[in-house]
Amino acid sequence: MIQEFSIGDIEELTQTKAHILRYWEEMIPIIAPKKTLSGRRVYTEQDVFIFLRVKHLIQEEKFTLEGARNKLIEEANDNLTIKGKDGKTIHIRQSFNELRTDLIELFFRIKKHRPR
Repeated sequence: MIQEFSIGDIEELTQTKAHILRYWEEMIPIIAPKKTLSGRRVYTEQDVFIFLRVKHLIQEEKFTLEGARNKLIEEANDNLTIKGKDGKTIHIRQSFNELRTDLIELFFRIKKHRPR
């Protein structure tokens, strides 16, 4: 099942204002949300990963937005793998993405049940 997120969800997850997210979306073409019939943006988990990565690159690693965009393109072309103890190939990026998916799902479960 593909989980969908609103811009408000992305804003809360990334702690980044919606207008900044929309600007990043404009400047980084791999962020391409679908739009509902009413024109509202609908983001996928992959979009969430990209927003989180952009934020990290800009705030923690001090990249410019253009530098972050180039780094994302470079990373998309990387094939990061290692050999496990059992000799099986482990795809690092896939493992991180699965972990991130689980953490995002946990975040929304907790949010749903916390008192307001």
